Order: sequence, then C-alpha cells, then structure tokens
Amino acid sequence: MKTHPHLGVRRLAVSVLAAALTLSAITTPGCSNTPKKKPKIVRPAVQRDVPAALRGIIASQASIVGLKPIRIAGLGFVVGLNGTGGGVLNDRVMFHMEREMGLGGVGQGAFDGTPFEGMSPRRLLQNKDTAVVIVQALVPPGAPEGARFDVFVHALNATSLEGGRLYTTDLRIGPAMAFGGPQTTKVGEARGNIFINPFAEPGKVDSVVSRTTGRILNGGVVTQSRKIQIMLDNPSHSRARQIVSAINSRFPERPGDKGPIARGRSGETIDVDVPAAYRDRSEEFAQILAHIQVDQSMPQVYARRYVEALRAEPYLADDLSWALHALGEPALPFLRGLYDDPELIPRMAALRTGARLGDPRVAEHLIDLIQTAPEATKTDAIKLLGLVDAGPKVDEALKAALGEKALPVRIAAYEALAGRAERSRFRALVQYERYRDSPMGLRPSATQLRREASSSLPAGTIYAVSRVPMYGKFFLDRVPIGDPLIYVTQQGVPRIVLFGENIELQTPAFVSAWSDRLMLVSESESDPPRIYYRAVPGRGIRIDDVRYAPSYKTQINRSVPDLIDFLSREWTPEQQLVGLGLTYSETVGAIYECYKAGAINAAFATERDRLIADLLASARGEQVEVRPETPEDTTEVVVFDQPDAAPEPGKTDIPDSLLEPIPPTSPEKKR
Repeated sequence: MKTHPHLGVRRLAVSVLAAALTLSAITTPGCSNTPKKKPKIVRPAVQRDVPAALRGIIASQASIVGLKPIRIAGLGFVVGLNGTGGGVLNDRVMFHMEREMGLGGVGQGAFDGTPFEGMSPRRLLQNKDTAVVIVQALVPPGAPEGARFDVFVHALNATSLEGGRLYTTDLRIGPAMAFGGPQTTKVGEARGNIFINPFAEPGKVDSVVSRTTGRILNGGVVTQSRKIQIMLDNPSHSRARQIVSAINSRFPERPGDKGPIARGRSGETIDVDVPAAYRDRSEEFAQILAHIQVDQSMPQVYARRYVEALRAEPYLADDLSWALHALGEPALPFLRGLYDDPELIPRMAALRTGARLGDPRVAEHLIDLIQTAPEATKTDAIKLLGLVDAGPKVDEALKAALGEKALPVRIAAYEALAGRAERSRFRALVQYERYRDSPMGLRPSATQLRREASSSLPAGTIYAVSRVPMYGKFFLDRVPIGDPLIYVTQQGVPRIVLFGENIELQTPAFVSAWSDRLMLVSESESDPPRIYYRAVPGRGIRIDDVRYAPSYKTQINRSVPDLIDFLSREWTPEQQLVGLGLTYSETVGAIYECYKAGAINAAFATERDRLIADLLASARGEQVEVRPETPEDTTEVVVFDQPDAAPEPGKTDIPDSLLEPIPPTSPEKKR
C-alpha cells in the first residue's frame, strides 16, 4: 500500500504544532509547578567617608570585629583568709557555688590534705577562712591562648580579703551570672594570691580604704583564643583573597604560629589569629592589622603619600603612623626625612614609627628630645628609645634620665632599662640553650625562658637595674642612681623598686602602725632599730599546717632592702631564719607606715589603678552585682588608688600620668 507523498509532511506539521501547544501550556503561568526564576538582588556598594591618604587600608573597606578589649567575669571561691569570711550569701549565689564546687570535686577529695578536708560545699562556704568573690577582668583584643592579664576581685561575704588565694575560676563574657542566668562563652580562668590595697590596715574592718577588693596580678590566663574577624563592606571573593594575601605577606607564619595568620571563610568574612610574636602585644597587632594597605604592589608609593599627608594633615598623625608601621621596612627611607622635622606632631609620629620598626637612626633624635623637650614629650621619647637597639649610647641616655627630678621621667627610664635588661638576659639564655648538649624535647620553651629572664637581673650591668625575687611574692628591683625613691607597682608583675645608692632607716624613730601591732623603735641616732610585731589572730609561722609564734621582737639593721627582706621572708625549720612572712600588700603597707612617720630617707610613689578605671568604663551602665534581691545585696566596685583618702564617687577618667607621688604626713598629723 502506497502512502500519499504529502501525508508525511502533514503528519510532521501536526507533530510540530502539538509540541508547540504543549510547550506553551508548560510555560503558561498557573499551569505548572516549575518555580519562577528569582530576580537578582543588587546591593548598593558601601562607600566609607575616608581621608584620601588612608584609602585602600583594610579599615577603609571592612569592619574589624574584636579590636576592643572585652569584659569577662565569674563567681570565685577564696581560701586562706584570717577569719574574715564566711558571711551570709544571697540564696542564688549559694546554690550556684554549691553546684560548681560539687562538680569540681569538693567533698570528694578535692581538698584532701588541707584544713578543709572532708567538708561539704555548704560547710566550706560558711567557713570563716573562705569567701565568695566577683572576679572581673578585661581581655585585650585578639588575645591568644595562654596570654596573661590582671584580675580584679570583690568580696560578697567577707570583711577582708587579706591573705586570700583565689581557687581556679572560669571567666565568661559579660557580667558575673549565677546558675540560671545566661551562661556565655568561657574565655579565661583566674587563680592566685590576692593583692590588697597596701595602704589599708591589715585585719581592720573599718579602714578608710576598702579591704574587700583586690587584684591578682597576672593571675588570669586566656583559655580560648579570640579570633579577630574582618567583615568586608562589599563582599567579593577576589577582594577577600587580596586582603588575606596582604595580611599574610605582612605577618608570615613563624615558629609558634598555628598556621597562616589570615584565612578567608567567604567573600565577606576573614578570620585572623594574633601571631605568637605579638602574644603580649595584641593591641599593637590589631592597630597594624587595621592599617595594612591591601595593594601590596607599590609600598614606596604609599609610604611617600603617607609622609606627605603627615606634613599636610597632622590631625591624622596617629592613623598615618600606624599605616606607615603596617608598610614595614619599605617606609623607613621616607620616614627618616621627618626625624628632625621642625613641627613636633609629624616628627613624633615618624620617630614613634621608626622606633617600633627598630630603626637605629631614631636613637640620636630621641636622645636629643630627652635632653631638651618638655616633660610629657620627654617621657614619650624615653619609652620609644627603650625599644631601639643602637648600642651603649641608648643605655647611657636612659641612665642619665634616671637622675631627673620629674617622677614620670625617672619611672619611664627605669621601665625602659628593665625591659632592655630582660631582653638581653633572654637572648643570653637562648644562646646558652642553643649550645647546650641536651635533647630537643627537654629544652625549655621560649615562654619559659622569658619567665626565667624576667625573674632575676644581675647587678653591675650597663642597664643599672638589678632584680631579686622575694620568696615567690614579688620582685625587689634596685636602681642605684638619683635621689632616694621607693616606687610600688599595683598592676602587672608585683615589684618594689628602690632608687638611689643608700636607702636607710632614720634614727631616732618611732613607728606605730596597724593598731600598734607593728612598731619600729629607736631611741637615739646610735641605737639600732627594733621591731615589735603581733600577728593578726590566726597568722604567724606555719609548720605542718599549724601556726606558731604570733608575736616577734627583734633587732634589725638600718638598710631598707634588708628590712623588706625581713618583712617578707618566711621562717622555715631548714633555714632557721627569722622573718615576718608578710604578703606583698603588707610589706608595702609596712614600708609606707615607716615613710609616713619620717623614718625613711626617701620619697614614695605608686601607680594609679588603670585596670579598675578601665573596668568601670567598660561596665558603665551595667550592674556589677549578681542580680541583687534587696538593696542590702547590692555590690559596688570600689576604686582604690590613693592612700588616706576615699575614692571620688563616679570618677572613672584616666589621668595623663598613672604615677601617684605620695606626700609625707605633716608634723601636726603625726602628733
């Protein structure tokens, strides 16, 4: 059977028409379940108002999260008090502490071998030698794991924290919260001996300055590294890669780092770790990071631009200084033209950057400023000169500043020389370990060597600073230059610093302190001083957890260093050496009482407390207490930074200088 020649054509046409109708039906709205194609969302590009000279740095095109210190806190447990603890606690705090102590093994062997052995958490909390405290601190931006910081404590149920030691306490972001409140991320831990205001009277509840607050110097440690995050204003994978490359080029991976410093997570987010070399300088690293120029192809062009802007726009000096620092060594040839600029602002910005970059050519310009500039500029120049390795002329210039009359200048010179002495000893220890014939696994780490280098400094070096550890309590530093001065630190590493050749007790003398519990007596110039001391009840020589000899009477020589040694030394059966075994706070307090009575031929100075001022500023508008149920439960943070004076209510501003010269007591007041 034959097919008509046009039939195949008709069938093909019908098939095409049917297919077209079917396709039309499929694509007709309402006739199919196929999802619609979503329109592309176009975000307007973010444009920041940035000075022309600073365009292209990371901070000009991204937000950097983690550049500010964070406040952390927790509820802690203190032992070792002298019968001043064990007061009534808020029910919620009591429940929280019982729960935490139970989880920590209290009542199950955690305190075996101590006077608290076998006690339940509740009995332990009610013991007169223990207390619950609020623990607070500020963690620097990007602080890496293992970084240390000062801690502030405030008692909730004790009249004095003297002699106390904080049990390991978890510190979390935000204010301290009892169980049932929101538990934020754990960032650090704190533990150690509590440093009480040394100008308060030990054992006396109604002292003018508070004894229910204190610090643990260097007692906090970061347990979880805080990553710094960069959030691009305009997400872009290529831009993110460029920023990561710029950061890793400026901070290449070195021993101690756990991989590349910067890692891109997406076209919008970059994670940044603080390099190991900046472990104790994370704030400096954060500033450099924010000012890194993304375009790394022509650093000399940007260096020239920044230097020209420093001259033309000095109000940008701080940002431009960090931008030049972020460029590194390529910026130095351009900076050197500003080292002797007639305008002080660009000159100091250039010298600051050159010193931070280790340029030895800044030394002669900084020495000139130390000799001719006003006090504030002179102090800044001393701090910068301490960073520069340019030979003995640096140390000689700093030693000359030790003899200045101005207190900030003398202290700045001491701090600079002490830092240089520590770094020199660290390098010597590294060299020793390098040539020492011992297995690599048994060699101390860089952190251990730094700790050893800072714990003892020999006398007679070019740095003019010697250091002796005082029975694990504090350092006694000697600076045999200038007028006699006793300087006391209240933050960082606890130190007593003695300036001058001979600091001695003056006779005749009569010193009576702490309700006559401490007395120093000498009837004539030839009569050697005698000390009478009666310990606070519960204090005294401890042998096998039993205290003996609560009272002392002995003759001492006139040397103030020997007096400090006697006050802080612990008596042991092996050494058979007599000492009062006082804490750092008590030792400072005893020396201060001798100074007030005119029995020491030296001036006296201490630090203001930056930690407390920073905490108050951080907590402004927040409650520090743990959900008080009644007005009586309210807990306030008390600032103590001046002896014989109550702190000014509400004053949180930090002064230009943290040094506090202490005037001697007037003759009328002595009588």
